[in-house]
Amino acid sequence: MLAIDTLRRWLYTLLVLFYMGNLFLDSPHLACITGGIAILCLPLSYPGSIRTFQAVSLVFLTVGLILFITSGMSWTQFPTFFTSTGLILSLLYMLPWINNLITVGRYEQHLGRLLKNGTRHLASLYRRTSLVSYVLCIFLFFASIPLVHRVLQKPLSGLQESLRHRFASESILRAFSIATVWSPVEVFIVVASGATGVAYPELLPYLLLFSVVMLAIDWLLAQRYRKHSLKPAVTPTPGGATARPGKLLQLIAALFLLIGMSNLLTDWLSIDFFAAITLFILPFCLIWALLIRRGKAYWKYSLLAWKKQVPGLHNLALLFLSLGFFNRMVEETDILSYLQGPLLSLAETPVLLFVLIQLSAILLALVGFHPLVTLGLQGLLLQPLLDTLNPLSLAVLLLTANLASDASGTYNTTVAMMTQLTRESPYRITRWNIGFALLYSSVGTAFALWLL
Repeated sequence: MLAIDTLRRWLYTLLVLFYMGNLFLDSPHLACITGGIAILCLPLSYPGSIRTFQAVSLVFLTVGLILFITSGMSWTQFPTFFTSTGLILSLLYMLPWINNLITVGRYEQHLGRLLKNGTRHLASLYRRTSLVSYVLCIFLFFASIPLVHRVLQKPLSGLQESLRHRFASESILRAFSIATVWSPVEVFIVVASGATGVAYPELLPYLLLFSVVMLAIDWLLAQRYRKHSLKPAVTPTPGGATARPGKLLQLIAALFLLIGMSNLLTDWLSIDFFAAITLFILPFCLIWALLIRRGKAYWKYSLLAWKKQVPGLHNLALLFLSLGFFNRMVEETDILSYLQGPLLSLAETPVLLFVLIQLSAILLALVGFHPLVTLGLQGLLLQPLLDTLNPLSLAVLLLTANLASDASGTYNTTVAMMTQLTRESPYRITRWNIGFALLYSSVGTAFALWLL
């Protein structure tokens, strides 16, 4: 297993380096080499991967290979068809550098203390939990779920077990789905942006507005917890009240600075926004670590973590490399032209089309279909409509329809983690959150229709 991890580590690193380098060189030969490395990554990614990803990958690779063979294209082009998702994998490769800084800078500890201030009832605690989860998941993603759950244990002690578990499942998972809809390092946004051709800066104002609206709705819904008092009340920690909001504001300011600087880099280098943010993450984090006087500790921690984190990309590498190959083969053939007629007829009634996309995303997540796969396929099928319908509207629809499953998808990673933490059935957690997921995706569909 150690040998496989070592091979994964260096092959994934080479894939990222060659892909990012070719963004500037634009060399056909380098693209072919990059594709060859991607092909080598596939068999190394299979061992230990999630069975769903293994099955989906085999289907995508098999269908893609059949399309390639029947198309009559030259085998010299074959490796280049595996590079289309190199940007997504490059971003995923760099994300842990941000997570490591949050850990080394002890930001999660400071935010966690916000929950320990005086709260008299669960509605107030819900809003604080939601806010802390919201901020942390932008940077830490899945790692924020067990962290916030652990901090919640003390404030919720003394309450009925089922109430504790429902409260944690709702406050954490709903905030997760609300925050990730605009996070600049959310892979769903990269996929939706690539499928529709809408740049992240163009999407950001509408996604932020949607996020704020959903956060306000969730906090209003939390009023039903007001009838549950906290006994004893959680008291403030002496001397720490003034520091906590500062840490929160520091994180928010750093995030928007990262977005702003990456946007400038996009214009300066004439590259995609997500390519710019991928290039900028490491120097940004190093400067940030130096400013908070944690530079040496951050570098040591990140190098040690790098050895463990990079091999862990095997699930997503398997999914995106095979999905990217399949998508390229579909684009190179005439399959989309057969779908164009029915899709164009549906485009005449956008409400029906949008509701079908919304419901299909939620239903597929409930039966175990990964939302990233759903998003990729939906984006592919909607290609013929990009000239008919507003691409911005379609991008918002794809994101909100599929990210709703973060709160309720029975087989989603988020629900699986909450199941492990609470020992509740995933179906029960889904039942607690499915209403919110439908509301979330419905508001997203309304936003998308408004943007038409």
